[in-house]
Amino acid sequence: MRLPRTERCTKDCLMPVGKAITWSESLNPHELKEIYWRSRRGLTELDLLLVPFVRDCYASLSEEEQRGYVKLLEWEDVHIYDLLQGRTIADDAVMQSLVQQIMAHDGVL
Repeated sequence: MRLPRTERCTKDCLMPVGKAITWSESLNPHELKEIYWRSRRGLTELDLLLVPFVRDCYASLSEEEQRGYVKLLEWEDVHIYDLLQGRTIADDAVMQSLVQQIMAHDGVL
């Protein structure tokens, strides 16, 4: 599956604007759709952060970071929002790295 690339991601997954990213062969398209839809939350503020990030950057994350992102989606919206706003800090270094990448990403819906 190829998705259009319209925005620059964080420094870890920079690609020229206008290029297309190719999902890893190990990623099942059904699973990717599920992760995308699970990134749509009950809070618009989270939608504005998570949906562009998963669309633009998820494929370039390491497997460990991808597992961390899926784990993040299991959290309640209010806990995710507090984490992204810096009100709480993740105990896990991978999760903290994800938070920094999500906040640094400047994608749009």
